[in-house]
Amino acid sequence: MRVLLTSDFFHPVIGGAERQVGLLASALAGHGHDIRVATTTQPGLAARDEVDGVPVVRLGSIAAVLPAPSGGRRFLPPAPDPMLTLGLRRLVGEWHPDVVHASGWIGYSSAAAVADGVAPLVLSVRDYGHACATRNLLWHDRELCDGPSLGRCLDCAGRHYGAARALVAVGGIRTGRPLLRRTVRAIHSVSTFVQEMVIRDVLHGDEGWHPILQRIDDIVPGTPEDLLPADEAWLAQLPTQPFILFVGALQAHKGVDVLLEAWARMNEGIDGGTSRPPLVCIGTRWPDTPAEFPRGVTVLSDVPHRVVMRAWERCLFGVVPSVWPDPLPGVVREPMTRGRAVIGSRIGGIPDMIRDDVNGLLVSVGDVGGLAAAMARLATDSALRARLGDAGRASVAELTPDAIGRRFAALYERVLKAD
Repeated sequence: MRVLLTSDFFHPVIGGAERQVGLLASALAGHGHDIRVATTTQPGLAARDEVDGVPVVRLGSIAAVLPAPSGGRRFLPPAPDPMLTLGLRRLVGEWHPDVVHASGWIGYSSAAAVADGVAPLVLSVRDYGHACATRNLLWHDRELCDGPSLGRCLDCAGRHYGAARALVAVGGIRTGRPLLRRTVRAIHSVSTFVQEMVIRDVLHGDEGWHPILQRIDDIVPGTPEDLLPADEAWLAQLPTQPFILFVGALQAHKGVDVLLEAWARMNEGIDGGTSRPPLVCIGTRWPDTPAEFPRGVTVLSDVPHRVVMRAWERCLFGVVPSVWPDPLPGVVREPMTRGRAVIGSRIGGIPDMIRDDVNGLLVSVGDVGGLAAAMARLATDSALRARLGDAGRASVAELTPDAIGRRFAALYERVLKAD
């Protein structure tokens, strides 16, 4: 089977979604399928490349000629980009894929490229961007949104982006739905909550649109990548004593503020005067990243993923204190693969991965006291850490590239039979 995977970004511009596209590409290629990846041009990267044996094509877009915000990334709008659509159409016409599988807002350009029916489109939904212009499903970046409406979306996105960008984002999502309806044959959701939001906000009671809905887990790689000599400098910055670890964007919606306050309160829940363990935060800096961090907190940015995995091996336990409905954060399962316990918020896709007091601990969203108590509990109970860590490792054992690759291949076959 020939499968064209399209993604807003791809290696070496990497986040959770891009990592999953790469893992899936390698897994499908390992099953004997013919795989290519198409993504957007980024500064300093070749137009054609090969990553882990999979051909990668980087296509030009109008977005690529605009100023690059947020660390050099040129973000696509939720609408077909004429240049990108033309490039994808040309690639599809030359290569004749059986299926096009899009992840992110490149899905709109992918839909336009196959609108004449040359290939069925599978859409992966890893956030809320096909209904929510800010992609986080938070009303005014504070509380869970109860569903889209034109006025509310323009107001909310206007506060987030400014009026001009909000108009483009909200307008693109609303006018793009008919295009998706004509072309998308299946929608893959990464978690139960995300699938519920697809039904509520994307299908939106559309009786004429009946795509295949499929919930498929993310791939959990088992073996960390080999370290490079330069990585020792990163590892040398970690505390020598056991530490608590947070990995993710250093932003408010990831719960960084909640985590710092809970960590400051930890001593109140530790008996015998034992001081709290140091805290390590690994992630990318953004405009809302705290300007300063308390003493005892180590902050590392732009850390290679192979180093992150070694940090998980060294930590006492991990913390994922998201205050937004995080769709399926990989940083919940990364510590599980290393046998480390993890605390997560009871929101979004996190409860799909953590069963409270079975393979991790769940706390209420934004509950500083509850998070502090959970961290103190793990810090002082080695038997609990071991029990949760062992159960976590067992819970991810079957989420291998081979197993998840086969599930996606079965979805493509189902789409082809139904088309």
